[in-house]
Amino acid sequence: MDIDGTMMRWHRGISQKIVRYVLEEGLQLTVPNDFHAQVGGKTDFLIIGESCEKLGVERSIIHHRRDAILHAITAITESFASPENMIAMQGVHELMQSCEEAGYTLGLLTGNIRATAFAKLAPAGYAQYFQEGAFGDDNEDRLALPPIALERFNAIHSNQQFFEFSHTVIIGDTDNDVRCAKAHGMPVITVATGSMTLDELEVFQPDAVLDSLVDTQGIMALIRKLCPDK
Repeated sequence: MDIDGTMMRWHRGISQKIVRYVLEEGLQLTVPNDFHAQVGGKTDFLIIGESCEKLGVERSIIHHRRDAILHAITAITESFASPENMIAMQGVHELMQSCEEAGYTLGLLTGNIRATAFAKLAPAGYAQYFQEGAFGDDNEDRLALPPIALERFNAIHSNQQFFEFSHTVIIGDTDNDVRCAKAHGMPVITVATGSMTLDELEVFQPDAVLDSLVDTQGIMALIRKLCPDK
C-alpha cells in the first residue's frame, strides 16, 4: 500500500518545504526561492538526488551525507505530522479493517523512509494496520522495493504462508506504482486521489482505476478477483 496520495496527502506546499529543508539543512545547499522539486511517486532519495542535479550538484553527495539526509527528513516530517497539516483519505480505515478481517496481510510499499512513513500514518490512525514493508531508504529505485517487502514478510511468516508477487496487490496513485507492480507481475489498483487523474492513470493500464477508496465492498471484491486463491 502506498502512502502519499493514496492514504494521505499534505496540504499544499508542505512537500516542497520538506525537500527544501533537507537540501538546505541536510546537504547545506543554497536553494533558489523559485525551486520546485518533482515528488510524485518517487522515493525520498530519488527526489533529493534529482534535486541536487537540478541545482548543479553531483548526486554522489547524497551517499556521503546519507545520515544527515535521514536525520533532516525525519526531523522536518515529524514537525509537520499532525492532523491540521494533512488530509486523510476517506475509506482507508474501512478498507484496512476489511482486509484484516478477510485474512489479508497488509504491508507498505512507499518512497518514504521508514521513520517518516509511520510518522505520516500516525495522525490519522493508519499506522496500526502495518508492521512491515519496503521503504525509500531501502533503495532509491522504487522498482526494487517489492522484492524487499516480500522477503521481509516471508521471513516474518515463514511458518504460516509464503507470499508471491502474483498474489500481492499494490494500491497506489501514480504511474510509478503501476510500473513498480508490472515489473514484478503484480496486480495493481490505482486511485485518483493524488496528483494524477483517472484518465491519466488509465494510460498506464493498471488492473483498476478508482476515484477513491470509499467503496469498501467493491474494492474487496476486486482484490478477491485479483487474488482468486485467497
